[in-house]
Amino acid sequence: MGILWLTAVPVSAMALEIIGNYIQPGQYFPHSGELALNPPTTVVGTGNIQDVFAAAAAAWESRFTDPYTVTINYGWGHTPSSDGVTYASRLDSTTGRVAEAEIRFSNTLNRPGRVWFLDPTPRQGEEYGPIKSVAVDLGGGTLNTGRWAYAVSQPPGFPGTQQPGGGYSGSDTSLLDNAVHEIGHALNIYYGRLQSADIGKDGDVDILHGPFAGTQMPYSSAGGGHPVLPYPQGAMVMHGYQPSVGMHHGVLSDADVLLAAEVSGFKRVNLDSISYTSLPDFSDHSILTINGDAGVVGNVLQLTPDQPGKAGSAFLTVPYHITPKTSIETAFSFSTGGVNGNGTKGADGFAFVIQSDPRGQSALGNAGEGLGFGLTRTGTTLVPAISHSLAIEFDTHQNAFDGNGNHVAFVADGDVARHGNLASPSFSLNDDVVHYVWIDYDPVSRWWEVFLNDSSTKPSTPLIADSIDVLGLLGPDVYFGFTAGTGDGFNEHRILQWDLVLASVPEPSTPALFGLGSTLLAFRMRRRRLAEQGWVKGSGLRCGGRWTAWWVRCLRRK
Repeated sequence: MGILWLTAVPVSAMALEIIGNYIQPGQYFPHSGELALNPPTTVVGTGNIQDVFAAAAAAWESRFTDPYTVTINYGWGHTPSSDGVTYASRLDSTTGRVAEAEIRFSNTLNRPGRVWFLDPTPRQGEEYGPIKSVAVDLGGGTLNTGRWAYAVSQPPGFPGTQQPGGGYSGSDTSLLDNAVHEIGHALNIYYGRLQSADIGKDGDVDILHGPFAGTQMPYSSAGGGHPVLPYPQGAMVMHGYQPSVGMHHGVLSDADVLLAAEVSGFKRVNLDSISYTSLPDFSDHSILTINGDAGVVGNVLQLTPDQPGKAGSAFLTVPYHITPKTSIETAFSFSTGGVNGNGTKGADGFAFVIQSDPRGQSALGNAGEGLGFGLTRTGTTLVPAISHSLAIEFDTHQNAFDGNGNHVAFVADGDVARHGNLASPSFSLNDDVVHYVWIDYDPVSRWWEVFLNDSSTKPSTPLIADSIDVLGLLGPDVYFGFTAGTGDGFNEHRILQWDLVLASVPEPSTPALFGLGSTLLAFRMRRRRLAEQGWVKGSGLRCGGRWTAWWVRCLRRK
């Protein structure tokens, strides 16, 4: 089950898209030139390879919202020493990711007495019992490293039921599981990419981003490159069969997804426990829609230039789905100023905004006192405010309706003249140095807390807090992002780094659609505070017993 090499191209999409191209028997695979063979003559199950492959692709697609398309030519063919083999046919010239791949499944299994199980309902999993799981701390917090289920019975056409210690026998080889595994290779889990993600060159892929930063995942070159996490430490789909687990239906674990995210450079990831966006800088801003006068300068998101009368916004292109049990935690750093700006007298400020405006990711309010999201109360309103919105504004200019020109406040529906709770920091928001923000929302109490500091130490007390029902105000599908505006006074408004985490209810125990359930972004495990997972806490991020700067994803060395 390895990946071999056969060349480079650009690709674009709104989110991960796996395009499957079934190579009919008698046709040739376009890149290897191998002849596609007839389906195996002895199988169990009444399914077909096309439906099984589509279900396997959907399991991976549900996990990533980065714009990335990979085309996979697949079918039955010759595989010298394995059940399936994956070849990378083309690479993206910009990212180096696999853009086109070839997967051949053996039409004659290589171990005696085994036949393929072709699941007739590959998205349901009714043949299997409850999901079992294993979790371990690999340096970045306790992580789910294996999820699987055993068949509940063995009527004709169902897979085998071997328990731990059992060997290969009978109808125990699931094409679905093999397809998920091989597609993982096409999503860049192969030896070369594993090596490139091994920062310390110590045989571990280093997870640098997201709430499990600091995780180190061992791998080997065997079979073209696989993670190596033997049971009971793990039972990853990408590890492959383990006799100690027995024959089972493998379900994508958080470790499988994190591994693909790291080697592929994905910024927006859906785990079973949480969903997160991690932008350590904005060099890759493909998950954002940037509007108005905003842009990316170098690695920095510049919401406005240091020019008068500007307005800009940047929102995640794909909305998040929130429920009454969804917690929200975000952290970002910012600075305002610029060589042509007005310094501490600059204007007007910026905002962190959650919204469900009909304009979606393209929403943009007014310049000046509108801060890119709101109305213009003292002049002419040029465009509508961002409706159905909750903004946390960082206001740097005193307008007629402001208490002062250096404050942080909650604002609903773009009405900048009506503030929720408001407070001023002890330093100027306009001093052209880096400041740090943490925002937490508890769905049980509906309580928001905003922490602000001029250092990377998270304060013990919030600057402002308020009770706001975000679901009641905005509805379930919301866009997260930033806005800013300048008026007669002006400054650059810059976001330097951004992390966002949503978490929610306990996961179900049934393996439908590989355990994802019916709502892909209704995150199913108990809410876990970022601090419990090695995120912002105290004087920074804790890594291997030491603390470092909050945005640095440090590594624990062996």
